[in-house]
Amino acid sequence: MKIPFFKCNGNGNSFIILVQNSSFKRNYTKTKIQEFCTVNNDKVDGCIIVNYTNEKIEANYYNNDGSWETFCLNGLKCVALIMEKILNKKEINVTMNNINYKTSIDFDSFISIKLDEPIYKMKNIRVNNVAGDYI
Repeated sequence: MKIPFFKCNGNGNSFIILVQNSSFKRNYTKTKIQEFCTVNNDKVDGCIIVNYTNEKIEANYYNNDGSWETFCLNGLKCVALIMEKILNKKEINVTMNNINYKTSIDFDSFISIKLDEPIYKMKNIRVNNVAGDYI
């Protein structure tokens, strides 16, 4: 069976993106996702499986080892651009890990994503002589 896909690059990260209408939704195994992530002996960073209807878009990101991940901003940007072409909409809401992200695309294909303000758990912590904040 042939599975249509997109190979995308977002800020240096590469992805295989499978877009399926929710009425034809398929689930893929970890091994299959690993296979998707190897194209012509070239390994991509991840695989994103998008299920959509006209009202809802859900995206699941998988690392190239087949493990599920909660979120990938660069992957979300690629998904927004693809879905803009499919649905012919400039403003698109995409759900990843049960969080809805509002995206918009301007005339130059510049993609904006509204993110929630980070919540700081601890500030100015040091780990192995590296200082930072825990968000």
